[in-house]
Amino acid sequence: MGPEIVAWIIAGLSVVLAGVFARAWSKAVAEKHKAELALERDAQENAQSQQALKDVDEAQAKAASKLQQADAKLIEISGLTADQAKRQVIEAAGEAADTIIEAAETKGEDAATSRLLTAMQRMAGESAHEGVTTVVQLQNDAMKGRLIGREGRNIKAFEQTTGVDLIVDDTPEAVILSSFDPERREAARMTLEALMLDGRIHPQRIEELHAESIKTLPKSQIDAGRDAAQRAGVAGLNDEVLTAMGALRFRQSWSQNVLEHLVEAAQIAQMVAGEAGVDVESARKAAFLHDVGKGLGPEWEGPHAVAGMNFLSRHLNDPAILNAVGAHHDDIKAEHPEAAVVIIADTLSSARPGARRENPEHHLNRLSHLEGLVTAISGVKSAYALKAGREIRVIVDSDAVTDEGADRIAKQAARRIRQENGTSGSVKVTVIREVRAVETTD
Repeated sequence: MGPEIVAWIIAGLSVVLAGVFARAWSKAVAEKHKAELALERDAQENAQSQQALKDVDEAQAKAASKLQQADAKLIEISGLTADQAKRQVIEAAGEAADTIIEAAETKGEDAATSRLLTAMQRMAGESAHEGVTTVVQLQNDAMKGRLIGREGRNIKAFEQTTGVDLIVDDTPEAVILSSFDPERREAARMTLEALMLDGRIHPQRIEELHAESIKTLPKSQIDAGRDAAQRAGVAGLNDEVLTAMGALRFRQSWSQNVLEHLVEAAQIAQMVAGEAGVDVESARKAAFLHDVGKGLGPEWEGPHAVAGMNFLSRHLNDPAILNAVGAHHDDIKAEHPEAAVVIIADTLSSARPGARRENPEHHLNRLSHLEGLVTAISGVKSAYALKAGREIRVIVDSDAVTDEGADRIAKQAARRIRQENGTSGSVKVTVIREVRAVETTD
């Protein structure tokens, strides 16, 4: 190869290498410029962020200053510090919460009262009566002489045989049987009616008919239980249960006949259950049977509610009814809605006006307890229960209690009565704060 060709090749290679170097250099310069621009942009953004943070700090400082000025202005206007104002706000919030809770309770009580009143207005029961006498109607007044007999031998034999006093007075065509034992009085009534139908009235016949009456007494109890179940709308009870229920027609609770009370309770339970959406048939049956334990013998131990539940467990297989019977006096825990209905029906039947006779001593103790609940409140001088305990007047010390304090005492008294008194119905609380100025002329 000649020198010229070699020189030419070397020159070409130099040109190529120069081009490659020039392109690499241009790329490096461009990358450097790009990096410089990025650094400059980051620096600008950093400066802007710092300025923004500075602006935020200044705004916070201005806001804090304005808040301090506002707090100072509020303290100057209201005369309260921030802590005092905070406490007042908390107290106001608490009172508002109490008001809301009371309003909700009142609304719930009104709804419940409306439903109960709807049931009560549809029920009209008998009033209480004394349970130691039975009036027997005679065919005519001449029958009185025959019952007395010659020298009073018939009436003496009747009273000795039956253990019941036979009272013959001026009541036309009627005599009175008197005894504290209702079963004896019923057997005597049956004997007396049988004597009048038979017509043969003498000591021997009195003994014979009384023995027959004693034998037929259980049958009459079944008939009484069956009649009561029919009036209460309850079916499916066997003879043993009906006999136990029929025995309750001889029982009195505060002068209220227990069997009639059960019929009435069943009718009320039917209406209450219908209003509340509870099984009407189960509630009615449970209410009719809830006092069956009162007619059982001493072999059944425990309170009458538990004894009745244990007795019925031999004849029924309904947990709701059994639980309602056992729980109607809180002897066991109520686990079914029927129990609540039975408790309501039992209370309505026994607490309605005229249903029972209240012991005067018990009534006075209840009023004294009501007054004692209120007089224990600080600032109360005296309290007087009115209207059989449905209203109470509270006299407070005018020097120690302000008008606002009187309002608080009224609320406190109402809350204490509601929680501790345990009576049915509402009690109106009236607080009196009286200031008197007395001057005597010379």
